[in-house]
Amino acid sequence: MIKTNDSNLLRVLNLTLPAQKVTTGPPIGLILGQFGIKIKDFCNKFNDLTNKYPMGSLIRTDVLIYKDLKYDIILKTYPINFLLFISIDNNNIFLKDIYKIIYYYLLNNYKILKKDLYKSFLKNIIHYLNKCNIKIICN
Repeated sequence: MIKTNDSNLLRVLNLTLPAQKVTTGPPIGLILGQFGIKIKDFCNKFNDLTNKYPMGSLIRTDVLIYKDLKYDIILKTYPINFLLFISIDNNNIFLKDIYKIIYYYLLNNYKILKKDLYKSFLKNIIHYLNKCNIKIICN
């Protein structure tokens, strides 16, 4: 949840939007139009911000709308299960990819890399992948 003391803040919208594919039509047009936001500008800004992500992948997003009709877009990180899913190939995943995903996730969500937390994530992910019959390839 966004915590702010800005008295100019009108609303915080929690949205899940497709990377690089937001258009002015529904649902974005309907959601933002009621607050007087310039929808085309929003779509262009969001699509530019998400050009580093795979096209169409769903991005959790907070939109902070202010009383003066300005807004900020805050992109959140991918859920860890999605990162794992896109790394799996023919029911196989490389251990080095798992390490990268955990590193990315912890750094972006917790802003820290504690050894105990890292080990806990690794243990849980390996357990989850084994239950799903995903083979972990060590290189």
